[in-house]
Amino acid sequence: MQLNMGGGKSSVIMSMLIASLADGDKLMRVIVAKPQSEQMVHILVSKLGDLVDRQVFHLPSSRSIKVGQSEVSALQKLRNRCSDEGGVLLVQPEHILSFQLMGIEHKISQKSRTADQLLQQYEFIHRHSRDVVDESDENFSPKFELVNSLGLQQLVDHSPKRWTCIQEVPQKEQ
Repeated sequence: MQLNMGGGKSSVIMSMLIASLADGDKLMRVIVAKPQSEQMVHILVSKLGDLVDRQVFHLPSSRSIKVGQSEVSALQKLRNRCSDEGGVLLVQPEHILSFQLMGIEHKISQKSRTADQLLQQYEFIHRHSRDVVDESDENFSPKFELVNSLGLQQLVDHSPKRWTCIQEVPQKEQ
């Protein structure tokens, strides 16, 4: 069965599903695309926060955030609090991927203690969370991919000659 746009999928069905699944046993994550994120915050706060007294946590993640030991501990405490209180963690797919890349980047830059803790948290969340995905067709689309570079910025091999070379090749007359 497919519900049409405006049929109450996000505002009614998702809210009921999330309220029943956020039982304090597992971390409840709601994964939404960036365009729906702000609307979903308002929906979840009004339905879950106001009606059933559940807290909605929003934890954006980006590689530009500098993370140390104290931040990793704060993240772990927030994650535990969200899970224990039956709260809901609202995330975007790019936040999940950025959090994973943060740990890998710390590993590469020899910040092994922080990297290990970040990767352990990522694995724990990956194994011990319940995910509900809104607009799954968009979020699971093969077109969606987060591309992040690691390391220092470098020139592409053979640049800029690689772009001018093709222009110098004579074209075959037809």
